[in-house]
Amino acid sequence: MVGAEPEVFRQLRDELPAEGRLPLTENFRSQPAIIDFVNALFDHEIPHYEALSAQRKQVVQGATIEFLWSLAEDPQEPVAVSRPREADRIACRIAQLVAEQTPIVVGKDATGAPRARPVRYGDIAMLFRALPDVRYYEEALQRHGVPYYLVGGHAFYSQQEVFDLLNALRTIAHP
Repeated sequence: MVGAEPEVFRQLRDELPAEGRLPLTENFRSQPAIIDFVNALFDHEIPHYEALSAQRKQVVQGATIEFLWSLAEDPQEPVAVSRPREADRIACRIAQLVAEQTPIVVGKDATGAPRARPVRYGDIAMLFRALPDVRYYEEALQRHGVPYYLVGGHAFYSQQEVFDLLNALRTIAHP
């Protein structure tokens, strides 16, 4: 959790009156095995961590968390070398998951009951803290035949949401 400052959140929360605070501990989307992993990890890393509780049943059997390692032989390896390798590893794994058709995503059957189904490309999202290296991931996804859609992308400041915010701020500043 490089750069995360949970204490800032806690200070803001403590400034609210007790009756205005609601815990955000119930999770309705993730399976219990994923929540157990998150709780085990964060309980040791975040002081006063409030454990999450899964509100759905475990549907998928077997592993629910997977780590992809892309270790450099040289710890001083430049990002221009390590990022493309990491991107390739991720794109390759996404292509494998879709091709294998292993039922590891929770869907619903004809009656609406939860059931495991195979991974589809639309089930996968990649979140980036910043976009300077996104080109490596785009190239890797293309190389492995993985369709993708970049939201925001290189033209973040030309997105409609940014214009809307700027216009709202201009209106407030100069009514």
